[in-house]
Formats: sequence, C-alpha cells, structure tokens
Amino acid sequence: MTRHGRRTLYLIGAGLLVAALVGGRWLAVETAERAWDRSFAGGDAIIAARDLARLLQGLVFLISVAWFSGNLFIVYRAIGSVQMPRRLGDLEIVEAVPRRTLLAGAALLGVVLGALFSLGAGDWWRHAVMAAAPPHFGVSDATALGRDAGYYVSLVPWYAALQNRTLILVVAAT
Repeated sequence: MTRHGRRTLYLIGAGLLVAALVGGRWLAVETAERAWDRSFAGGDAIIAARDLARLLQGLVFLISVAWFSGNLFIVYRAIGSVQMPRRLGDLEIVEAVPRRTLLAGAALLGVVLGALFSLGAGDWWRHAVMAAAPPHFGVSDATALGRDAGYYVSLVPWYAALQNRTLILVVAAT
C-alpha cells in the first residue's frame, strides 16, 4: 500500500471515529432525555415538541445547505481557472488548481456554511408560542415602562430570537 493510500485510510478512520463518538454521545443524551420525559405525566407532549423541533431543524439544515451549495456551485461554474504561484528556489512556477479540487471545496464550504446557518433553527418555536399568548402575573416593574412581568418572560425572549435570526440573515446576505 502506498503512503497516500495509508494516509487516506487514516483520515477516513479518524472521520468515522469522530462520527461514532459524536453520534454515540447524542444517542445517549437523547435516550436519557426521552426516558426522563416518559417518567411524568405530560412527558409525551414534550417528546412530541422535541420531535417537531428536530424536524424543523432538519428541514432548515437541508434548505440552507442546498442554498449555500447551489450558490457556490454557480460561482464555481463562473470561475474559468485558478492559478496559484509557487516558488521553487529562484523560479516562480504558476500552477493551475484542478477543477475537481475547486468543486470539492465549494461543496464542503456549502455544507459548512449551511450547517452554521441552521444552528438553533428548532429552538425559536417555544419563544413564539409564549409570545403568542403572554402570561399576565399582575406584577409590574419599577421602571418608567411599568410593564407586567409576563412581558419579560414571554415577549423579550421572542424579540431576542427575532433579532438573532435577523442578524444571521443580514450577515449571510452580505
């Protein structure tokens, strides 16, 4: 086996090991949370809500990866060639980057950007439900606003989630 082949096998093995460790930890945490949720009344509703959040997060992940990968593929198609200068002693050699490498880089960057963009996508729904029907505690704050405590419990987290999503969208658009 060649040196390059062994290195490829080591990299594949390391990637599989990382995937197994991360996946195993996620599976253990998910199993423990589901067992705890089933231990009290109303736990099935929490499990259903968590499943809905995961479904939303998966959909946002797929859409964002498709969006970023599609846009980067359009950029890849628009690029004629990329030439990188290299120095070998006193000589400067201009070398063309293979198109296959550019395509792999565009695909990998699309997946990474899509994954980063979709982080926390399934968490906003709780804030939306609380903001839709804010509780009224009958306790107002001592500031000049005089707002009920329910405003700070329900609407402020929703506004913070909206601000966070808007910031992410604006940063991604620029």
